Amino acid sequence: MFFWPIAESFTTAGFTGRKPRIYFLPLAFSNIAFAGIAFQVLLLTASTDFQAQARAPLEKAGMDSLSTDGPGISPTTFSSSSSTTLVDSLQKQLTKGLSDPARIECLNRLAREYVFISAAKAADYSQQALVLSVHTGNTKGQAYAYRNLASMYAAQESFYLSLEFAGKAMGLFQQLGDQQGIGNCYITLGLMYKNQEQYAKAVELNTKALAIFKRLGLPERQAVALHNLGDVEFLAGSSEQAKTHLSKATDLCISLSNHSVLTACYRAMGRHYFQEKRFDKAVQYFNKAIEISQLLSANAQKEATTESLIYLARLAGQDKRQQDQLAYLQQALALASAFSLAARMPACVIAGVKPTGEPSR
Repeated sequence: MFFWPIAESFTTAGFTGRKPRIYFLPLAFSNIAFAGIAFQVLLLTASTDFQAQARAPLEKAGMDSLSTDGPGISPTTFSSSSSTTLVDSLQKQLTKGLSDPARIECLNRLAREYVFISAAKAADYSQQALVLSVHTGNTKGQAYAYRNLASMYAAQESFYLSLEFAGKAMGLFQQLGDQQGIGNCYITLGLMYKNQEQYAKAVELNTKALAIFKRLGLPERQAVALHNLGDVEFLAGSSEQAKTHLSKATDLCISLSNHSVLTACYRAMGRHYFQEKRFDKAVQYFNKAIEISQLLSANAQKEATTESLIYLARLAGQDKRQQDQLAYLQQALALASAFSLAARMPACVIAGVKPTGEPSR
């Protein structure tokens, strides 16, 4: 593991109201690629040679080695068939003769959907949206591209880069008076603070986002905010509030057929029942999350799937079903390795398996 010292910009420091800091970013192979993308995007709007930037191949940032869907879950567990999802629909739209604004919106929506499916694809679609937005003077498109990059880096726990892009997005959304965009930035910042275990701040930000989405009448965004709020309340120890918000999020996701967020809801409910030692209920919810992932196949929500597999492994271990435990852990490790879910890797090891897939002794 290598560490890259990087100074926080005065723009970012100003956004948070404190002095700039020096961060040391861990650069595993995948993070080097993402850092390359981030550096290219951060310089894009300031470049005097925009066309050269636009033509710069993504491979130079190392993304070509990460664009694969990876080994994922073994074929014996996951079906190869995939349902028609929002991602499928958006990808089909891209093949049509869209106007520049419509193409930018489609790229940004794809980037948002891919944040927890494939970080590499989220970065790719965000960069495409940003290049086209800058080229055509589409400020709103730029803002949403920055916000998607912020979300992707928050999920990857690259907090400096997440804050940098969130600051850029928030500034543009405020300039445009775009309340939905501001609410989305609160969601992203809430994720960042949750991943840094600053739960009170994460609850505050997700509560602000939920209020905006309710006022605007956006049920899909409300579902996301309710899930995130319930998720962080659970981690903060507010169990009953968490269950209430997660139940509301689950109902909304079912009514909207939002399978990706529904997977995360089932994972969170399973975790809740695991903590209560209601293991039969926990297994039901984790299995529901896995079933949706089987249905979505390549478009499955990778983080929720991985964590569900880890919990199922722990439950199998409690029942002394060692072969099942090892199978679940190997599948979790395959996903965590293929999709740069570094935060999930220690959990796999703690649960009883080494990164090589050999049981711990």
